[in-house]
Amino acid sequence: MPLRVRRVEGLHAAIGLALMFLAGRKPFAAFSASELARTVAGQVRRGHCLMAFEGDRIVGYLGWACFSRADALEFRRTQVLPPESRADGTEVVWLLTAAASAPGALRLLLSEGRARYPGWRVMGVRHQPGRGAVQFDVPIQARFKGNA
Repeated sequence: MPLRVRRVEGLHAAIGLALMFLAGRKPFAAFSASELARTVAGQVRRGHCLMAFEGDRIVGYLGWACFSRADALEFRRTQVLPPESRADGTEVVWLLTAAASAPGALRLLLSEGRARYPGWRVMGVRHQPGRGAVQFDVPIQARFKGNA
């Protein structure tokens, strides 16, 4: 079946589907339930998420927050997330949550996400086995390298 990105109707259905998908995948499986639920619920409420499907089966999730450049740089420095009230900034997309279980799903989600924010920067922290946390800060038009 072809991969496609689509919206899940209903706030609670979208949150529940995203949580069920993420809860069984590293590093999210190690998060506390309240931390993961708060993060995902905020992303879904703000419309800052995408889900990839093969038929009716979810195979990928991408969630983010939008910050001012100043908030993004402070978050990178302190690792303290700015308040939810400032997650609708207009300069930086901060990737918070990304997972996929099907080949090509994450690449599709990133491509769809990039198309929504032309001219912005994308920042985040990627957890890589053997390398730990790797921070990134790139123009949104840039292609991601590696398995993304």
